[in-house]
Amino acid sequence: MKHARNLMTLDPKVCPENETLEELLTLFLSTGYKYIPIVDSHGACVGLMDELGLIRALSDKNTDPDEVKVSHFKQFYIPPSFVDANAGIGDILPEMLKAKTNRVVVVSGSKKPVGILAPSNVLRAIVGMRPQSQDMRKNLEDTTVHAEKNWKGTVTADIFKEAFDGSPYVMIITNKDLEIIDTNNRFELLLGQKTESVKGTNLHSIFPDFTNNKITQALSQARELGRCPTQPTAILLPNKKYKNMDMAISALRDENKQLKYYCCVLREVGSNEVKDSL
Repeated sequence: MKHARNLMTLDPKVCPENETLEELLTLFLSTGYKYIPIVDSHGACVGLMDELGLIRALSDKNTDPDEVKVSHFKQFYIPPSFVDANAGIGDILPEMLKAKTNRVVVVSGSKKPVGILAPSNVLRAIVGMRPQSQDMRKNLEDTTVHAEKNWKGTVTADIFKEAFDGSPYVMIITNKDLEIIDTNNRFELLLGQKTESVKGTNLHSIFPDFTNNKITQALSQARELGRCPTQPTAILLPNKKYKNMDMAISALRDENKQLKYYCCVLREVGSNEVKDSL
């Protein structure tokens, strides 16, 4: 099972509340963060400030950004939600759902931030890979925005399904025995066949024979390490031809660390011409 320490954005930029508004403004502009953790003199997080809160503070006619401290505007702090670095994903999601920002501050033994968890961190855990190119990064960002818009007021299963079906990548879920349980909309669009036609079949059946060893190695690595690095492969089409793809696989475990599912993610590469299967 993945824990907060494995998923979080490391070493988040924070702003001491005795800094000036000008310093906070510089942080927003240099990091692109939507929310900045505000910390007290002991380094403990006392709230989050968003861009709107900063704008409201800067709009005060008596404010000199170079002189007035962030602490003068505590009324604009957003109450933080905390999770311990050892919290499992099952404990993280309820806190994320309750948080006004859908973000949680990861702490370890105190309220000093050691990381930040946003929906994008959870999505990367779901797809089992980090973007390797600008196109992939943009697609993942689009998926994240889509999921964040629908995040509040939903249950964990709904969130996963939203990200799963809305992903720009082909996504396939199998049980621990590699029987296909579900595929997403992109699978049906790209391969031209319905999910029902592959449900219950072995994962290997949708790949050309020449990829068997590579798929087996990727599954073994995912089982041991939680995920395998992105690597080239190919996927079969209904006419027995194939398309070249990039692939990543994640192994998903329950709260008792027992293997439950595999999540296979595939992205089209190159010109992606259809080739005759060997």
